[in-house]
Formats: sequence, structure tokens, C-alpha cells
Amino acid sequence: MKEDAVPHVLHSDFFDVLNVDRQGFDALINHNGRHTYRVYDSVTTVSGEVYAEGLPAVYGISGDWDVEFPGMPTVRWLVLKSWTEEENWRHFSGTARYAVNFNLPETYCEKDVQLRLSLGEVGVIADIRINGKPVGVQWRTGQTFDLDGVIKSGENRLEVDVTNTLINRVSGLEAFPEVPEALRPFFGTGMITSSHAADALLGFEPLPPSGLLGPVTIYPYKKICVEVVN
Repeated sequence: MKEDAVPHVLHSDFFDVLNVDRQGFDALINHNGRHTYRVYDSVTTVSGEVYAEGLPAVYGISGDWDVEFPGMPTVRWLVLKSWTEEENWRHFSGTARYAVNFNLPETYCEKDVQLRLSLGEVGVIADIRINGKPVGVQWRTGQTFDLDGVIKSGENRLEVDVTNTLINRVSGLEAFPEVPEALRPFFGTGMITSSHAADALLGFEPLPPSGLLGPVTIYPYKKICVEVVN
């Protein structure tokens, strides 16, 4: 490379490229095997490839899920599913807590391995903890969460508080309730009397998926150093 050039990685199939300098760069990989790249230093373009190994496989969290709905005994689910599939929870709106224990092999906790958690499909918002430590809040599709400092080799405990929307509860009503007396000084007693849009919410179908649906997965990434030789 030109001695005073500022290098740029034009292309690579690494998961991410970090800390580029004149000697090379650091990269994150999410799979073992062959990786290619092209680097430009404002004068020349250098192409190369590296072979990476030692990255553990994607880790799926499964097992007996303890699910706790407010005011109800804890239930145990072997398979994650929408609340709408169970008659008891079909019209529940609120927050339920999921908990599961899992055993993580030591290879996932080596110093050059980084871990990120994916909850998969969630209906609708999830507050995540591992071993009692906060991990993050999922509020949109595709989010993943860094597990640095919260996970360890051996036994871990994952807890997820999932909150859905009010449509499930409203759909189960036969009629809209009256305004509670304590709220009448603030909102009055007026009720919707002729709104087809509001009436359509009663018995609304199909109900949106609710709860933690998964799959719940830990994705490993490994940091490697790539030396670029011109």
C-alpha cells in the first residue's frame, strides 16, 4: 500500500469491518471458511482472502419455558406459541413473564467470541434479562442484543417480559364498558354510540400474534485480524 494512503475496504463478505489501518484491519465473522475482501488505498486496489475457523455454531435456546400471567399459576410450555392459540389467554392484554434455564458451552465464552441474542418473533414488546441483568428492549423486528457482561459459560437464566396490545382484550368484549366513575371528572360519561369503526373492534379477527414466538437464538461472532499485503 502507498505509505501515506488512507485505506478503504471496498468489499468484503465479513459480517463487519473494524479498525482499518495501513497494515490491515480487524473483522467480525459469523461463519467459518473462506472470506474475500478488496481494499483501496487511493492508488491501488488489493484483493485477498482469508480462511477462518473456530467459530461455534449458532445456539438455539429451547426447553421448558415457565410462563406467568398476572394472577394465574405459572404454566409450562415446551413449545413457544402465540397466546391467541390458547383459549385461556386468547383475549388477554397485558404483560406475561417467560423464564428458561440453558447451559452454554465454554467455547461460546472465549475472549475473541462475541454473542448477540435474537428473540425471533415477538408480539409486541419484550424486556429482556439474563441472570438478572438487563439486556435490552425489543420493540421492532430484527433487533439483536449484545450479551457481553451478562452471560457466562454453564447455566444461565433468561427472563423475558412480553407485552401485547389492547386489541386482544377489546376483541373479547360484548360491548364497550362505561367510563369508570373515578375518571368521569376528567373524561365525562360520553360513549361512542354510532361508530362502525369502533364496533368492528368487538370480536375483531384475526387477532395479532401475542407473546414470545421465537425462535430464541444466540448468534456467535469472532474477531479476526486481516493483514493486507500489496
